[in-house]
Amino acid sequence: MEQTANTYPYQETRRKENLGQTREIVVFVGPEGSGKTSQAKLLAQQIDLPFLTYGDIFREAAENDRTFLGDECRRIFEEHDYIKLFVLTELISIELRKKEYQNGAVIDGALRIPGEVESFEELLKLAGIEKSNITVFYLRIPGWKGFERTLNGRKRPDDTVEGMTGRLSAFYSGLGQRSSELRKMSEGGRLRFIQINANRTIEEISGEILEKFKQEDLE
Repeated sequence: MEQTANTYPYQETRRKENLGQTREIVVFVGPEGSGKTSQAKLLAQQIDLPFLTYGDIFREAAENDRTFLGDECRRIFEEHDYIKLFVLTELISIELRKKEYQNGAVIDGALRIPGEVESFEELLKLAGIEKSNITVFYLRIPGWKGFERTLNGRKRPDDTVEGMTGRLSAFYSGLGQRSSELRKMSEGGRLRFIQINANRTIEEISGEILEKFKQEDLE
């Protein structure tokens, strides 16, 4: 792969060494309005990895899949709910098998529902990813601030007060347990769990994310 203007030399060297072996998987976690989608896209450009958002995969299935997978995706948008784990696993593992993710991916929208943290490594194996360097960035922001940002910012059809309330409630339900599991996995060397204060400017947040990613990656 040719180096692009946004690729850091250490990242390109590592990618050539690990092609077909170890893939870089970066996951952004945070409540609505935390800016995780914007930050994930920025980092994807900076380290030259494809961006993948669960929401787009689910919306595509809701529009075009006539099987039970599509039925479940249609349900979650109608009820402002999170998806069932087995459907998520099937859809995302299929997506990650595509050639464009041969070096890894920056993922937005993962690790939100019960059981997803514990089964994430299994999902990667189902996608054919046997070896991976997993980094999880958790963007922390007060719930009210995220609510305010979303209602005053983007305008998706489901960005209503009812929709936002339902999704925020689902996100914070069991958050403590998911965070605890991620810390344990980090301490065990299975992934890196990095918390970021997202109640700042886009530039400040992006700068810290890239700095911590590079520092952690080089250790």
